[in-house]
Amino acid sequence: MAVAYILLVLFLAVFVAGFILLVMGAINFDFSNSEIPPGVNQPVKLRIIHIILISTAVVGKILENIGICSAVSFVRYMQGRKTLGADPKLFIKDLWFEKVPVRIYQPKVPSATQRRGVMFFHGGGWVFGSLETHEKLCRFIARESESVVVSVGYRLAPEHKYPAAYEDCLHATIHFMNNIEHYGVDPANVIVCGDSAGGNLAAAVSQTLAGRSDLPKLRAQILIYPGLQALDFNLPSYQQNQGVPLLFREHAAFYLLQYLNGDALHMQEVLEGSHIPIDIKLNYRKWVSPDNIPEKFKVRGYKPHVLLDCTTEVYETVKRFCEPNLCPLLAEDAIVHQLPESFILTCEYDVLRDDGLLYKKRLEDNGVRVTWYHLEDGFHGVINSFNSDWLSFSSGKRGLDNIVNFLKTIMGTIQSEYSNVSIPPGVNQPGKLRLVLAFLISTSAMPHRGLPRLHLLPGQLSGEDQTGAAAKGEGRGQRLRSRLNPANTKPECTVRPRSGRRAPGGGSPSRQPARRGVRRRPAVAACPRRGRPALSRALLPLSQQGKILEKMGVCSKIAFTRYVRSGRRLGPDPRLWQEDARFGRVPVRLYRPRAPSAGLRAGAIFFHGGGWLYCSIDSHEKICRYIASESDAVVVSVGYRLAPEHKYPAAYEDCLHATIHFMNNIEHYGVDPANVIVCGDSAGGNLAAAVSQTLAGRSDLPKLRAQILIYPGLQALDFNLPSYQQNRGVPLLFRERAAFFALQYLNGDALHMQEVLEGSHVPPDMRLKYRKWVSPDNIPEKFKVRDYKPHKLYEFKAVVFEKVKRFFEPNLCPLLAEDAIVHQLPESFILTCEYDVLRDDGLLYKKRLEDNGVRVTWYHLEDGFHGVISLFDYCGFSFPAGKRGLDSVVKFIKGL
Repeated sequence: MAVAYILLVLFLAVFVAGFILLVMGAINFDFSNSEIPPGVNQPVKLRIIHIILISTAVVGKILENIGICSAVSFVRYMQGRKTLGADPKLFIKDLWFEKVPVRIYQPKVPSATQRRGVMFFHGGGWVFGSLETHEKLCRFIARESESVVVSVGYRLAPEHKYPAAYEDCLHATIHFMNNIEHYGVDPANVIVCGDSAGGNLAAAVSQTLAGRSDLPKLRAQILIYPGLQALDFNLPSYQQNQGVPLLFREHAAFYLLQYLNGDALHMQEVLEGSHIPIDIKLNYRKWVSPDNIPEKFKVRGYKPHVLLDCTTEVYETVKRFCEPNLCPLLAEDAIVHQLPESFILTCEYDVLRDDGLLYKKRLEDNGVRVTWYHLEDGFHGVINSFNSDWLSFSSGKRGLDNIVNFLKTIMGTIQSEYSNVSIPPGVNQPGKLRLVLAFLISTSAMPHRGLPRLHLLPGQLSGEDQTGAAAKGEGRGQRLRSRLNPANTKPECTVRPRSGRRAPGGGSPSRQPARRGVRRRPAVAACPRRGRPALSRALLPLSQQGKILEKMGVCSKIAFTRYVRSGRRLGPDPRLWQEDARFGRVPVRLYRPRAPSAGLRAGAIFFHGGGWLYCSIDSHEKICRYIASESDAVVVSVGYRLAPEHKYPAAYEDCLHATIHFMNNIEHYGVDPANVIVCGDSAGGNLAAAVSQTLAGRSDLPKLRAQILIYPGLQALDFNLPSYQQNRGVPLLFRERAAFFALQYLNGDALHMQEVLEGSHVPPDMRLKYRKWVSPDNIPEKFKVRDYKPHKLYEFKAVVFEKVKRFFEPNLCPLLAEDAIVHQLPESFILTCEYDVLRDDGLLYKKRLEDNGVRVTWYHLEDGFHGVISLFDYCGFSFPAGKRGLDSVVKFIKGL
């Protein structure tokens, strides 16, 4: 017993002595090899953390020498041993994205809209770090920014060399984006984020996805003191901070070599710069050079480094350092200019500081918006110490708070557009316009990648609705579904004329006047009228209501938005006969003046606007009534099929067929065959122009008398014309929305919106071919004065062109019609608004018509904005410009 006791005492003595020697050795190493500048806040804490890390590494080395475990395994174990308990504010779940382990953090608090998603790649030099080491960081980001955070557990070096970590992060991100609907995340609001080596991976993934047309665009990248190059380890920050914990200059090179090759045999050559040939260094000097670092960062102990040549043997082992997937700072401009909005955090006392500064400059030089936050008292790894009890650093908390603030300020595509609203001083009554916009925001929750189908989801009622349905034969959800969804409305209840009589054979409508108070709605407007929320009561909750109804399976968000925007029910007009009918399969509404006429009247075929996605016969009822009553004309409003359910050319075909049917049966309506006009606003103006061009070559029909195009959208080649630049943030149509609607009409989705906006969807030969018609050179100079800059051409993407090549069809983009068609067009009226992205489409078409000898009446609203005509008589939200514009349309019709 005594012997055992003595042995125990000896063991404890040896252990204590060893521990003391270990600590003393670590302290000696820290003081001998590290340098903590005076600017670092709380230097004692930093020394303690560094000593702990040194001690852990030494113990790991001892265990490796005696064969218990490797030093790397021990350090990894010690770093990730502490586990956190449940978080009352987060759902936390471990999953696998294909073969990559991930941990997902989802806020428990309910959200009215889709959240942003953050893909987080941890740091640790590609050798250390894990889901556990960055758990506190990810929890904080998820809680404070109310984001869904996905932390990726990529494979580590040296066991898994480059590109294993990059591939894991890329595959995890793609998997998340392809299955994003399962996580309640907005596809247009996905961010990649990482610290240190994770920042390198985030930058590489962002560059790779920038060229992908089959996925949504990343919304942003967040790079926290990233390592972005391995060409020059003698930049100012490497010299100034080479001995500053927690990352020494030698360690930076060591980790990169471990990631690349699994060893560090050529570390000395890498540090001195003799690993890269001089010609390659000179080639990249435009991007990796002390000359690109602001002078204020060179003051503290920097000396220019002499270029050294390299041996072929060393270069062969490290030549992949020149690959952008490993060193993102070396990516070509063609890639960099496509990158999303960026946040870069740098620390003054960090060897990687200048990597961040150089990338910041590259991004800004390529037109990428950058938010830069610099911690004057920060060091590498300080973010991880934001909440480490008594070893916390205030600078780490400041940095993390700035990341959260950045996340809160960036929003999805639609939200970001609304947040960048710009109402110019020339717009009359800007306060009213903001209120109208607020109403539109409240009903808009359109997803970026495509809109939901309008079919209803049977069997997805809530439990209460199912119980009620079983008890009563029909649940409340089912009844509401039948009212909101046209598919559940019986056709015979919606296609009758308002007189209550069926139309005679052949689809010609009855000429009997409607009985007072009897209204039958066409199928396109099969929505309830009672209980529609007033504007004052609907500004905030409507988007929530639409989302809730979609989740319940009652109706899609787009159906609800259409219903709300379709306008309040109007009573009978004592001056007009009105009836709903069908021209073939196309629902229409006819407006005929009651006053007797000495002769035949003019006939106006009206195609409503709404971006081919929204609006209906009901939404434009006031406009059609006003035109009919004030111009004494017969107006036919066409309820064409809408996108994305019905893609191009559905709307065009409906409008064409309705017009031909009307002209073939014109004797039924008391209309002069020689005085038929096609008319439309916005997307309806596009349809009117396309129908007019198609009928121009028809000899079996009467010639159209005129076309009236109210702020029409006529081309999809160039979304950087002066008006698109000047009015990109002016309600009620933003530049991004114009492209979004065109893509939804064409393909039923908006996957290639960014390419369309930047113009990389147009082949160079076609751009040159159509430049004679679609060019800023054809816009009068007075319209270029306000904030216009010539657009830089982007590299053509053939893959995108294949998806959108029908943009070059005149039936979709009438501005591209050949002169042989244009010179046959009838007299034209074009209305444009100064503060409208589509202004220049109208101006370019005006010039084309005039150049081809077509008579044009042009009316320009100097204080007008897109959609102002629809607000000509909108109670307290009316705009005088809308009334002036509509009066000019009436005057033109009366003058024919």
